[in-house]
Amino acid sequence: MTNELSKDLTLRIIVICAALIAIVGLNFSLFSFWKNMSLKLRLVRIQELNTHLREMSTMSAGLAHEIRNPLNIVRGVAQLMSSDEEINDDMRDDLNMISEEVDRVTFKLNELISYSKPISPKLAHVDLKSVINSIARTLESDRDEKSIDLLVIGENFNVNADPVLLRQIIFNIMLNAFQALDEGGKVTVTVDKDENGNIYFDLSDNGPGVPD
Repeated sequence: MTNELSKDLTLRIIVICAALIAIVGLNFSLFSFWKNMSLKLRLVRIQELNTHLREMSTMSAGLAHEIRNPLNIVRGVAQLMSSDEEINDDMRDDLNMISEEVDRVTFKLNELISYSKPISPKLAHVDLKSVINSIARTLESDRDEKSIDLLVIGENFNVNADPVLLRQIIFNIMLNAFQALDEGGKVTVTVDKDENGNIYFDLSDNGPGVPD
């Protein structure tokens, strides 16, 4: 009789332990299921947000392009008007301020375009010196305003580059030099080959330089 009670008690304990294990396992399975569902829901929301951000990024880049083009026209007209000897100094200062503000906004727009829509370079053979001379003509009003002497030396080398991006880089460097110089400054642009046959572009000026 005692053995039967002992066996019965042991069996009951085993059943209870098995039931507890089953309950714990079921709870763990339910927890894992809900956690998995929650992660999937978060993933869907993140994907929707990424899609929305990509669309906003594309729209921002397009809008920046549309704004930048008329700004270049405004800058050109302001520089043309400021070169008129018949206008007074106050108006010339206002026109120069317009050009400076356009440059500042254009720089921010270029940053936005680069961040919103990374550009894939479209390589082509480009005459580096011709690009420099073209930019020099574009910035002629900036040079004349301060009577800056610009010297472009070197041969006509063809380089494999994106014409638009290359022009933008050189434009920014030359414009920065003209803006940093005082009245009667000098800028020298050199196009040459190094000892390894690599073509390079070098710009030097007699401006204040950059602090260490």
